[in-house]
Amino acid sequence: MTCFASDGPAVMTGKRNDVVAQLKRDNPALIDVHSVNHRLQLAVSSAFKSVTEIESVDEMLMGLLTQMQTVIREMENTADDKDTCNVTIKKAVHTRWLSHEKADHAVRRSYPATLADLENAVGMGNDKRAGDKQSVTAEGLYKQMMSYQNFYFALLLCDVCSLLSGLTKMFERRDLDLSVVEPQMRSSLASLKKMKEKPGPYLSRVDQLGEQYNLEKVGSRRTDVSRSKTLFLDKLMENLEQRLKVTPILTSLSALDLRKAGDSSFLTFHGDAEITELAEHFGLDVEKTQLEWSQVKELFAEEVDTCSPSTVLKTLTSLKPQLGDLYPNIVKLLSIHATVILSTSEVERVFSHVKLIVTDHRNRLKIDICTKLLMVSMNAKSSADIDLRKCVAKFLASTKRRL
Repeated sequence: MTCFASDGPAVMTGKRNDVVAQLKRDNPALIDVHSVNHRLQLAVSSAFKSVTEIESVDEMLMGLLTQMQTVIREMENTADDKDTCNVTIKKAVHTRWLSHEKADHAVRRSYPATLADLENAVGMGNDKRAGDKQSVTAEGLYKQMMSYQNFYFALLLCDVCSLLSGLTKMFERRDLDLSVVEPQMRSSLASLKKMKEKPGPYLSRVDQLGEQYNLEKVGSRRTDVSRSKTLFLDKLMENLEQRLKVTPILTSLSALDLRKAGDSSFLTFHGDAEITELAEHFGLDVEKTQLEWSQVKELFAEEVDTCSPSTVLKTLTSLKPQLGDLYPNIVKLLSIHATVILSTSEVERVFSHVKLIVTDHRNRLKIDICTKLLMVSMNAKSSADIDLRKCVAKFLASTKRRL
């Protein structure tokens, strides 16, 4: 066992009798990973709570729930713009990945129709509540949505959440590789830093849309939103850098990517210190591992631009298996790199499939039947992938049946 990943609760990653600690008693070299998806969500959630103005917009998004679906349906029947069709108001929650992006964009696209419905509800005395009795009233929602400040931050969140959703989707990929996490993080942080000076594509239209929707515009308030925007982006970048910081052992493993050397002329000393650390961590012979690493670098010196860890491992084991016998320690380190789990999204994906299979009408499925249905659901994209003739033949052959 080379790696253990979880969503970071104390029962998994505590300090004394947690799961990781007990596993490391038998396997000290085990790499424990806090899922990058959960760390990203925690970083974003913390940034939302750190700025009062952003938190108020978050509460406004929470208030726009299922009661607003009737407005959207009416808008779909009359809208000429295709971008406003098929819109739903999403519930924004910090425990669900990507929910804020969908909620922000749904509110942005249906802003005028929602304002009109809320104004009509208030004018007719039908001050309906969106959700339960404790939720905000239509009048309260209308006042919040007519605020230039709230609209400004809603558009800011559209820019920020669109950027972060791309990062989240990359972390959910089944072929997620350690070598792409760090460059993508640097790119995202650079984009967030640029937003401090130049507004994103959605926020750049705030004045135009503000006039169109007759929102209040006050000079001092506009200064305040600019200051709050900078504070929010600074806090978000700080949280991302802290939360998504790669552990030392994973940093050392990333040195196995020869492409990081940049050029064959810099390959001579590339990764030497990291290989020593890896050999000591995993109990390998340090001198032999260093010698193997030097030979492997020479072997792939002319192809350094295309030598990802997976490519090198495939070459050493599949294409030229005799080479793998010559460099057993490097093959082991490359295998560990290939089996590192950075995200628990695959497990979450299994839970999502189970929820679709075990419904209220199928709540008495036995475990073995549920498991088989789950295997089919996750491994077959359509019925065309399944040979139904073989399935029927096997079913009929299992026992004598009266047909």
